[in-house]
Amino acid sequence: MNYRNTKNLFLITSQDFHFRIFLVVGIAINAVALFTGVMDQDSALYASIAKTISQSGDWVNLFSYGDDWLDKPHLPFWITALSFNIFGISAFAYKLPSFLIFLLGVFYLYKLTSLFCHKKVAQMATIIYLISLHVLLANFDVRAEGYLTTFIIAGLYYLCKIHQGNGGYNMILAALFCAAAVMTKGIFVLLTLCGGFLLYWITTKQWKQFIHWRWWLILLLTLLFMAPELYCLYMQFDLHPEKTVFGNQQVSGLKFFFWDSQFGRFFNTGPIKGKGDISFFIHNTLWAFLPWSIALVMGLIAFLKRFKQQVSKKIMILVWSAVCTFSLFSLSKFQLPHYIVILFPHFGIFVAMWLTSLQKEREKQILMWSVWVLITAIIAGIVLLMVYFPFFNTWLATGMILAVLLALTGFRKTEWLNRFFWRNICFSFLCSIFFVSFIYGTILQYNAGMNAAQWINQNCPNEQVIMLDCKNHSMAFYLQENFKTQQQITKADFTDANQSLLLFCPLSSLSKIDSQNLNVEILQEFDYFRITILTAKFISAQTRPSQLKKYVVVRIDLINHS
Repeated sequence: MNYRNTKNLFLITSQDFHFRIFLVVGIAINAVALFTGVMDQDSALYASIAKTISQSGDWVNLFSYGDDWLDKPHLPFWITALSFNIFGISAFAYKLPSFLIFLLGVFYLYKLTSLFCHKKVAQMATIIYLISLHVLLANFDVRAEGYLTTFIIAGLYYLCKIHQGNGGYNMILAALFCAAAVMTKGIFVLLTLCGGFLLYWITTKQWKQFIHWRWWLILLLTLLFMAPELYCLYMQFDLHPEKTVFGNQQVSGLKFFFWDSQFGRFFNTGPIKGKGDISFFIHNTLWAFLPWSIALVMGLIAFLKRFKQQVSKKIMILVWSAVCTFSLFSLSKFQLPHYIVILFPHFGIFVAMWLTSLQKEREKQILMWSVWVLITAIIAGIVLLMVYFPFFNTWLATGMILAVLLALTGFRKTEWLNRFFWRNICFSFLCSIFFVSFIYGTILQYNAGMNAAQWINQNCPNEQVIMLDCKNHSMAFYLQENFKTQQQITKADFTDANQSLLLFCPLSSLSKIDSQNLNVEILQEFDYFRITILTAKFISAQTRPSQLKKYVVVRIDLINHS
């Protein structure tokens, strides 16, 4: 072996070693989320629905507060309920399956990128996706996107394998993951999975692909694998037209699944409506894809300048997939920021390809300095929070110092890409300890439902709770005993004169209780603020009291008039 070959072998080994370090640290940063609580609103709602499945043993019907629930498909709830059956009902058991499936997505992203690019690009794309800000957020505030992204990227991997001429079991796995994606979010995800292929075939004039039997067989298999979802919707809703859903009767679960849930939101004609903004996902991507946003913008500009040279390459399947999905999101009338996460694997591949081709020193310097700007900005933001909130956390202060030291000293004698990636990892580490220390360690004190449920579990065990005038998702999940919801309390709710009832309600709702016949004893008060939407008035210690809503746990019993 000559000197050049020895040097190349050393670089490859070094590259693999650095990748393993980045991978382990990136996974650890995300794994911290497993040991935090469940947030209102959506996460706690989904957790409570899965809890109902686990406790009732009814895997066909979805219920929320005892009412039929028709919004999301069943698959994430089934997976979570299975986790509850194995590990018990807890925040950890709720987040664990999502985290494991997220790791499976990291694996499939590496495999997918390897189909089109060399090993270094695949490694970089994996790390980019792993430590992106909203991916990190998705592991803390678990919804459906962690599942969905993995199912999409795995489905794309097997579809691309088939496109390259590998059939057989790849067709079954492609259909299985496509069906899993649909049973997680709905029929529109097929546009992300198939749209890139359709546009690629059109731009390259591969018309025969549209009638090739293998694609139609995969579609048929996908529909077959979707049968459990369709069966459950038919049994819960189509067989029971007398049920009232979204304020209407004669509601078809199958129609909702195939049309209202997706096309209805897109055209704003379904029961769930929104207000679309064509620029919504542009500015949301800029913050959600941190710390890679600058690289994404710079790479996009460079890509557009040489677009014509890229069209014939098969990587355009993924580019068109991203363009199709991003356009669909932007034109939709119903938009939420976390939708964009499913495109982060696409963005990761795109940015990794651009970074490996980067030659200009000026652009490298811009990228390196951009990380320091982000690290400085988040530290400044944390310090301001400590002043105005105010709060102080030893772990957070220690983590800030450690992150800066690691960013300054880590990988100093390696190539610039290693330093760039390491500093971005340090930024994500800062974000992670901030989420743990502030979001979950400090402001969860304003999650009234969770705190009240934990207080009741400890101080009033084995008592049924009535939620009066409210439906609190955190209470529904964390409460160990049964509960029911009511709009009012009267003497008729008491079966005997010595009975007492335990209530959880807004403080203002106590005025609805018949004080002439019922005695009310306030056991505990809890502050409430919707902590998933922080405001400046809430952050400021001076104006925060005016933003809080009081919830109470009370005991009521009959007044003896004898």
